[in-house]
Amino acid sequence: MPYGKKEGVLYFGIPSGSLNEQVLRLLAKSGRPLKKSRQYELSGPYDKDVVFRVLDRKEMAQKVSDGIVDCGITGKDYIFEAGREQEVEVLGDFIFSNAFLFVIFPQKNYDLVYKIFCSYIDG
Repeated sequence: MPYGKKEGVLYFGIPSGSLNEQVLRLLAKSGRPLKKSRQYELSGPYDKDVVFRVLDRKEMAQKVSDGIVDCGITGKDYIFEAGREQEVEVLGDFIFSNAFLFVIFPQKNYDLVYKIFCSYIDG
């Protein structure tokens, strides 16, 4: 598989920088805590088939579109800035510190991403 991805694993892009901590808190609330780290890839003991890749939120739409991650969290403005609004879909949205963030994914991975995303939000 391209980009160092393993078959049967969901690669979920989470933002680096100031929003990283808030996303990690959201995951902890859903019962899936991750340790804050400077590593590129994070995973927890609860889901061996999900790997979180820490990426710049400005590049998330491109990384999703290119297949580096299967889905990711970013701002809608960054999707349009990257010119990828035709290549990714918005699955859900969050409000962090007066900023809207969206889970995005390419259409071909909808079923898998939706199942995992709902699992994380519902806890």
